[in-house]
Amino acid sequence: MGTGILVNLELHDALSGSRHSAYANSAAYAKDAWTDKTCRSRYDGRAVYCDIRAMRTAARSLGILVDDRLCLASSREPVMPKLRYSVAASLDGFIAGPNGEFDWIVSDPDIDFAAMYASYGGLVMGRRSYEVFVATGGAVGPALPTYVYSRSLPAGARDGVMFVQDAVAHLRALKEAPGDKPLWLWGGGNLFRHCAQAGLVDGVDVAVIPVLLGEGLPLAPACPRLSLQLRSHRLYPKSGIMFLEYDVRLRPVP
Repeated sequence: MGTGILVNLELHDALSGSRHSAYANSAAYAKDAWTDKTCRSRYDGRAVYCDIRAMRTAARSLGILVDDRLCLASSREPVMPKLRYSVAASLDGFIAGPNGEFDWIVSDPDIDFAAMYASYGGLVMGRRSYEVFVATGGAVGPALPTYVYSRSLPAGARDGVMFVQDAVAHLRALKEAPGDKPLWLWGGGNLFRHCAQAGLVDGVDVAVIPVLLGEGLPLAPACPRLSLQLRSHRLYPKSGIMFLEYDVRLRPVP
């Protein structure tokens, strides 16, 4: 959707009405697919998507003191789901052994998998990860919408799973739909790479297993550089697992 954020509509109207070039003609606003008409309809006339830096510049030139809190959309704006890549990985950065084996992933009685699954709104994964998913018994929590991306399998719904061939387009549509729970990118590394390249990944969560594999399927094969910010961490002493949650830092508005 381009660079920018949802902002207060009244402030937007005041600034755009001034025809200030730094705001009304900002590249991020002009190229954004979210038109003013669409925003008024979708957000009940409360917010519009635009370039926040241009808004601040225009406001200052008009003598308007802009508090950043006023630039945020009201609480009535729809929440859209984030995409989080959450996997177990060895200490040396592999999510599976050289033959796809995962017998090295230890369990811990203090990890509440049912609660973990319940915190997500859907599962997304590649074909190979889906095979592992099925082989390990599937979800251990509540049934979730599950999407499998594969260019070799026919598209369509089967056995409660939606098979899709165009991962990026489909995930972008899922992320633009209302939803207050994140989507779990269950695996694997190649799907993560494609999503990262498309700018769709919002978080990276890794359960670091205390083992060195030496070789295998990497956590992030040929992934673009992503700047991460630590969100939380937890050590599970009984197994030695360290669970790390990172948010992907947003690129600054140019």
